[in-house]
Amino acid sequence: MVIINPNIPTQPASYSRPAGPAPILPADRVIMAVVLGQKASHLYELASGNLRLMAESQTPLRQGEELQLKVTGHDAAKRPQLEILSRTGQNLAPLIKATLPQQQNLNQLTGALLAGFRQGSNPAVMTATEAFISSLPVRQQLIDPTALRQVLRDSGLFMESHLAAGDSVPGDLKTALLKLARQLENSAQQRHLGEQGAASKLATDYSPVSNAKNRSPSGYEGQNKTPAQAYNASSAAQLKPPELPGDLRPQGRVALNQFNLPQQPELLSRYLLDMVRGSLARQDAHQLLHLQSSNAQQQQYVMEIPVRDQDGVDVWQLHIERRETQDDDTPQTSAREQPSHQWAITLNFDFPGMGPVKSVVKHSDAGLSVNFIAERPETGAMIKATQNELRERLEQQGIAQPEIHSHVGNSAGPDSPLHEHHLLEDKA
Repeated sequence: MVIINPNIPTQPASYSRPAGPAPILPADRVIMAVVLGQKASHLYELASGNLRLMAESQTPLRQGEELQLKVTGHDAAKRPQLEILSRTGQNLAPLIKATLPQQQNLNQLTGALLAGFRQGSNPAVMTATEAFISSLPVRQQLIDPTALRQVLRDSGLFMESHLAAGDSVPGDLKTALLKLARQLENSAQQRHLGEQGAASKLATDYSPVSNAKNRSPSGYEGQNKTPAQAYNASSAAQLKPPELPGDLRPQGRVALNQFNLPQQPELLSRYLLDMVRGSLARQDAHQLLHLQSSNAQQQQYVMEIPVRDQDGVDVWQLHIERRETQDDDTPQTSAREQPSHQWAITLNFDFPGMGPVKSVVKHSDAGLSVNFIAERPETGAMIKATQNELRERLEQQGIAQPEIHSHVGNSAGPDSPLHEHHLLEDKA
């Protein structure tokens, strides 16, 4: 047994620690190890060459992750204490792949929730839906820079990092989804007392790693189809499977009458619970996709944020990319001189009456450029008619000579980075 990052307070990893002597590791030694898997809470199995180690770590580790560890000393039980120097070469492909068959789009979830609320057959569902929808950001918040920053912070992508830093996350999207799942789970349990066994903890219940093999393939008892497959024939044409995580495809609202919801209160809770778990799996996939990137000079974030409007909920898709650039023709005047940065933000949305629209905003030392792509000609004409007004507003904010362009075309974003990792089987 070794201890990783002992400066972080931790609870005992397990009441039954593996027997055997601690490995002999001299102080200041640096070793490379691969995480083989998690055995219990805070307990992991590592491999370093031919050596197998059991490690107690409050810092979450991921299967397949490569760690550079330094021996800093030993505790009272003579167990080596290790410090993580770097976490490189993370092999998260198996974890991302495990989330793909489970994911659901947020627009389908919000549509189903609102349809269930309108149906009114399950008071518990109505209460849970009202609490979840009211926790979502409103459209006006995305106009104010300070409020927009908070919305991005609460997108769900950073929930675990905030918790690790000791920050509260009351308005976080992933937190709201977890609460919604717990409420739906409790509702289903209360109405189905004959179900064998108690439900597992939600933290493992929605996890694509620990529960992918154990999760029931049925959305509710007595049927062989998941809720996504249980839509009627008219729904199948409207409710398309979600794109790969990282793909930017505008998501329009789904008409509430397109959902073939169960009438029984218990089945409705299970139906919606399965969709919430699918949305959580998609959140996990986007988080893992961000961690999969090994290029420190290029940071990418993919977010899908449900936003309340007066007459429904729209899903805003954002792809934020930050690149470090260095002009080779300009010599550095100082060794400490920082390279310049280029930001690119791609925003996709599909508002009622407008159709799919993509906006690409790029900012660097050269200036600011905005490019709009609309799929409907009438929407493209409306955007073109307001370009001068947007240019004037940007100049009022101190942005000199912004470039603004718009045209009509395909608003779909670039292919998912998952294609680069060869996660999909393309051979029979």
